[in-house]
Amino acid sequence: MKTKTLFLNVLFATFLAFALYYSYQKGEEKRSYNPYQVQFETSLGKKSIADFQGKTVLIYFGFLSCPDVCPTTLQTVTSAFKKLSIEEQNKVVMLFIDLDPERDKLENLKNYLSNFHSNIIPFSADLKTVKEVTKAIGIFFEKVPLKESKMGYTIDHSTGLLLLSKTGELITNINHGATSAEIVAYLKDEFKKP
Repeated sequence: MKTKTLFLNVLFATFLAFALYYSYQKGEEKRSYNPYQVQFETSLGKKSIADFQGKTVLIYFGFLSCPDVCPTTLQTVTSAFKKLSIEEQNKVVMLFIDLDPERDKLENLKNYLSNFHSNIIPFSADLKTVKEVTKAIGIFFEKVPLKESKMGYTIDHSTGLLLLSKTGELITNINHGATSAEIVAYLKDEFKKP
């Protein structure tokens, strides 16, 4: 009886130690996960958000079949970029991170974004990666079925533009609806910083 109790106690202690170790390891993975280091397929080859340190970065999360919010934002940012001098344009990029990799292919993203400013760069990854990055950054998106549409679904998503400093620090979320002049003001404030 004592041997059985001792065995069960050792077994329980071993299980508890394993569970604590596993929990610690998972916690370490979460703490060490950096969404800005994740590699995406882009029009420039494999890149991460962090690869653009040294430039002011706007990040937008959208998808190709977005009916209004995405194209409006892209047009507003294009207008803002055109208001900058060439020297200032060389200091900024916008990363368009695709939320619908099941339908959107990198080549299609490149073609679509070529209708806007050349400083807008498509970022594409598999859905699992996109979900991990958006969760870590705090971006909402979800697939919404469209029963009466040939598209099958649309995507509800956060609509703001994230503004990152030259050092990769998140400065602010520029709300959807900001004018090109407001975006220019945000960018020029960043350009002034060392």
